[in-house]
Amino acid sequence: MKRLNQIGITVKKFRKPYAALYEAALALDTAVFTAAEDVLRLRDCLPTEDELKRLEARAEEAGAKSGKGAGDEATAAQRGLGEEEDLSLRLAHVPRMADRLECFATRLNFDGLVDEARGSVRAITDAADSVVADPVLPAVLATVLRVGNTMNAGGFRAGAQGFKLDVLSKLAAVKPTAPAGGEAGSLTLLHFIAEAVRRQLEAKPDPSRDARHEHALEALERVQGISVADVQAEVDGLRRALEAIADEYPRHKKPFGKADAFSVKMREFHELAKRRMSELTQGVAAMQASLKKAGAQLTGEANATEGEAEAALHAINAFFASLRKATNDNERRRKLKERQEKSAAAKAKPGADKKAVNAKQQAADIAAGLKGTHGPGVARQIWNTMQRGDFEQLKKTNAPELFGADGELAGDGAANGGAKGGAAREIALGQIIAQDLGQA
Repeated sequence: MKRLNQIGITVKKFRKPYAALYEAALALDTAVFTAAEDVLRLRDCLPTEDELKRLEARAEEAGAKSGKGAGDEATAAQRGLGEEEDLSLRLAHVPRMADRLECFATRLNFDGLVDEARGSVRAITDAADSVVADPVLPAVLATVLRVGNTMNAGGFRAGAQGFKLDVLSKLAAVKPTAPAGGEAGSLTLLHFIAEAVRRQLEAKPDPSRDARHEHALEALERVQGISVADVQAEVDGLRRALEAIADEYPRHKKPFGKADAFSVKMREFHELAKRRMSELTQGVAAMQASLKKAGAQLTGEANATEGEAEAALHAINAFFASLRKATNDNERRRKLKERQEKSAAAKAKPGADKKAVNAKQQAADIAAGLKGTHGPGVARQIWNTMQRGDFEQLKKTNAPELFGADGELAGDGAANGGAKGGAAREIALGQIIAQDLGQA
């Protein structure tokens, strides 16, 4: 019963009569079967060997009783079977039906799988080629080597001609032996190298060089999560699937009924698929050559494997990500230091603190005076008038403390305490507006 329910659910998905679904399977009808999953679901409707024996026995018994026979030309009712059972039996009587459906599923999946594999192959090839052509990478690695030799001067590691890439992941762990407190205590050797690289690149600006470097970084980022071994396995799987099709379609030259189009359609597909597969194979060969070149350059081993080359690309990507972060840390520290120096310089000016206190006190005095002589609403009137730009109307408001006899803002120029008085009145006006708007 469970098996019949599964078949019934599968058939309902297609919204086709059982007989029409059977004909579509023989004809490889892509209007009915639009995805490989559809075909594989139908394949799961095929009976097991024991189920097939039972279905055939029931059909023969019913056919003998009705006198109509148990052949596939008889209806489900004449064979004493339900529609689900009848479909399962009809599919099982098609020679090598499971293999047919596997090949049909490959046909439906093939273009998408090839496109995906080609995308991965191109991404890996681009990453390997871009790293080899990156003009910044050698300069950065040379800086790391120079710093390492300087640190190891006088020791047995001094004068090294190169280093293994695993050193790059350890740079952030090297800290000063006697770090200063605060921010400086979090500096590492990587921060020092990042600053050295920044100065070196900024000393000789080159937009073309920087663009090639950025492209290399982007190419490396794109291959994160792509495995060379997985890509190779996908390509090998596609190759085996095409070989299975090449082996299968000649077996069905004689059609199994009028609707059977397997041999003709699969032969046509195989010819087209072979050309696409050939292009993909050429792409894989180019990828392997690029990996070999990148592996030799990054590891120093002429016979570096694809796995070693892939690991080297990932190591370079991780290093540049860390270097970028260290560069950003340095920039943040530099800006913080500039702000602190400006603040210290401002505080060091004679009378700076006294002026600030005087301005605040004058603002408080003016605000208190205005609040005592004008009720709520005057500040809103002033504010609205200023927004309209009607300065003449502003001068007519009952706020003589803010305007001089000449109609100019009190405090401008030498009047009412000069520039200092004007600043205080601006602060006072802001306080009054804030208070008045808050009361509304």
